[in-house]
Formats: sequence, structure tokens, C-alpha cells
Amino acid sequence: MTAPRVWTALALASIILSFGCAHAPPGASRDPELWRNPALLLVGRWDGHIPGWQGPTDWTLYVQSVVSTGRDGFWRGEGGFGVTHRGLGRVSLSITAVDRRVHLDFGLADGTVINLWLDGTNVLDGTFSIPGSVKVQGGGDVRLTLWKVEAPSTALTLDQLKALPQYGDAKASLIGTWRGSVEGIADNQRILVIRLVEEVEDRIRIVAEFGRPGRGLGLAPIQFVRAKAGLGVFFLIRADVHVTLWLDSRRGVLEGTFVPWGGAGRPFKIKLTKDPPTADLPAQP
Repeated sequence: MTAPRVWTALALASIILSFGCAHAPPGASRDPELWRNPALLLVGRWDGHIPGWQGPTDWTLYVQSVVSTGRDGFWRGEGGFGVTHRGLGRVSLSITAVDRRVHLDFGLADGTVINLWLDGTNVLDGTFSIPGSVKVQGGGDVRLTLWKVEAPSTALTLDQLKALPQYGDAKASLIGTWRGSVEGIADNQRILVIRLVEEVEDRIRIVAEFGRPGRGLGLAPIQFVRAKAGLGVFFLIRADVHVTLWLDSRRGVLEGTFVPWGGAGRPFKIKLTKDPPTADLPAQP
């Protein structure tokens, strides 16, 4: 083959390869496992800013959990959204992965719709749409960008739990009433009541309540997470406080961190001790 024909063949091959190779769209994750399982990146706290709006400009999204809907590429999530450090309202998230990009959307009680796309691993970028609003300069949708600032451990699957030697003991050890306090805050007494830990199909179900003694208990959506000693639990309270506890079944102690966002995210130490086995569980709320 002569030199001109060689260069012509190489050029054609280059063109064919350039059209034949798939290119991830801008913002797509390069790790296929991440866009196949968005929980690996989405769970945690995201803070952001809405410029050019006459109302509050600093907002927080907290993604508590992400689970599959059973359809390939579709998930649903639970969490909270609202003005940073002013308390969050609960939201339900619809999550999809299209062309290797993760998209999530959710609505608020006033009809506001938020659409966000995952850009890389620590940015959610999209729009904040307020129906009939004149609070956005220039009208229409406003740009909303959120940055990942905190990532609690992702909830463990049932298969992952069964592989941990502490799991069998933890199932039995957790059930009961746990009492203790949070260091460094006023009105610091707390109580955690865990009534049931059971396996339901391919997941673990925990029925529990958390609150102040004598002040009423609220449901605590507890999840097992990896802890420094092997196994712990995590739950969200009122969508603006989260608690992570590590189980020491030998001492009958749960201890860890209590993080109120109203306190600028500062973690406080919390320690709970289990009541004697003969003690009756408090009445359910």
C-alpha cells in the first residue's frame, strides 16, 4: 500500500471509530456502578443557593434513602427540603438514570417543582420552578445548584447485613427501650424504643420511636449502616436532625452523634443505655 493510501485508510478508520465510540454526556458519571445505583452518591446532605430571588436564598436537600422501584433505571427516595437551618419538610423523590445521567425531581406543598441532575459526584444542578411566582427576577424558572456537604453511611442491604457476624446478635440486642442524653444541649434527655427488627423479602424492617421522655415519641425510620466497630444504626428526625449510633451489645450501649442542622450542623455526642429486659415497652404513639 502506498503512503497516500495508508494515510487515507488511517483517516477513514479514525472517523469510523469516532462515530462508533459511545461518549458519556456532560456531567455523567464515568463509573457505571454509580449511575446504576444512585444511592451510592445521593444519600446525604446537599446545600445550595438560589440567586436573584426575593425570598430565602440558601436551601438544603437531605436524601435519607434511595430504593429501586423494580424497574430498570427507576428509583424512589425519601428526604427533606427547605431553607437551610430553618427546618426541612419531607419530600418524596423520583429518580431516573437516562443516558448515564442521574435525574431527580420532587414537588412541594405549594406546587413548587424541583428538577436536578447529578453532575459528577458532588453537584446537583437544575431548576426551582414556582408556579405563578413573581419572586424570581425576570420570571420563569430559576437555577438551583446544590453541593454535597455530608454523606452519612449508605444503608446496608439485607445481603450485606447477613455477611456481617454482628448482625444476628444485633437483631436481638436492639429490641427494647434505650435511655440517655445528648451532651452539650439543653433539655438533653432522649429515649429510643425499638419494637421490631425483621426481614421482609429482600430488606430489613425496623419499627422504632425516638423523642424526649414524657413529651411523646415520634416514628424513627432506622436503617442499619456500617460503623467504626462494624455495625450501627442511622435515622432522621423531623427531616432536620440526624442520629448515628454504634451498637455495643456487650455493654448494652448505643452511642454516637446527634446532629441538629439548626445548630449549623455541629455534631453532639449521644449515649443511650438499654433498660433491663424485664421493663415493659412504652405504649406506641
